[in-house]
Amino acid sequence: MVAPAVPDPRAVAESSEDLLIHPHRHIDLRDLFVTLFRRYPRRAVLGLTLITSQAFLYNAIFFTYALVLVRFYGVTPEGNRFSTCCLLPWATF
Repeated sequence: MVAPAVPDPRAVAESSEDLLIHPHRHIDLRDLFVTLFRRYPRRAVLGLTLITSQAFLYNAIFFTYALVLVRFYGVTPEGNRFSTCCLLPWATF
């Protein structure tokens, strides 16, 4: 059996202090980049790497699907129109 994360919720409620949040009207790109690359450089590089690789793989799969069907499975270009039309909405997201 797993113990609950907070054994007694009243103990947390009694010991917690009020938290004051100051909203900002505008976040500068400079502040964003400073936060990303100075404070969390490993996370920023990891995120950029994952986004870039996902974009390349996504485009490789969706935009070469018709070529794979024609070259490796012998589907005629006339028979390939339906599969291209079905994948086109997914490729544009």
